[in-house]
This record gives sequence, structure tokens and C-alpha cells, in this order.
Amino acid sequence: MCGIAGMTSLTGKPLPGIGPCLEAMDTLISHRGPDGTATWIHESGVVGLLHRRLAIIDLTTGDQPMVSRTGDWITYNGELYNYIELRDELGAETFQTTSDTEVILRAYEKWGPAALDRL
Repeated sequence: MCGIAGMTSLTGKPLPGIGPCLEAMDTLISHRGPDGTATWIHESGVVGLLHRRLAIIDLTTGDQPMVSRTGDWITYNGELYNYIELRDELGAETFQTTSDTEVILRAYEKWGPAALDRL
């Protein structure tokens, strides 16, 4: 199972020390994802995501956190069983990876919150 963590400001103000906090979280969950780690912090400093990867699908290009073409970010731990069918429905030529995580991003781009009903 991958490890995910994040922080968000409830006041809309930048979080002081967000980088070191995410680094500490990364250390604490390092056993959850031996295949890679990545952190993303929004330029405003109000939100940050951390992902410790255990690669199951798309072993080489499915790194997270992952960003969509519209600027939405995701860090995800799970297995989307119908991702191939959804990928076909969305049009496979628009994909940069073969990961189920990217399918979730593309589905959200196309269908918005209604995409959750299709997962």
C-alpha cells in the first residue's frame, strides 16, 4: 500500500514550515512506498501533497502527485478495476501514462464530480 499525506491551510494563509513538515511525514511513512517519493507544494504555500509510491500499475511513468492539464492535483492510493474501460471511453490518445491515477484525473476533467460515480 502506498503512503499519502498532505497539509492544507484552513485560513487561506501560507503554512509556515510546510516543506519540513512534509519531509518529516515522508520519513514516517517511508516504509509504505519503496518505489519512489514526491512532494508538491502549491506556490501559495496553503496546500502540500506527499506520495510514497508502491508501484503496481505503470511502473515507470505513474509518479505522483500527478497534475492534470487543467491544473488539478491528485495523490491516490488504490486500484481502479475499470480503468481500462474508462480510459477507452475517454480516448486513450490523450494519456501521457498508463496509470489508473491519470484515468481519474482525465475523468474528472471530462465529467467533473460525476466522474466519481463511474469509478
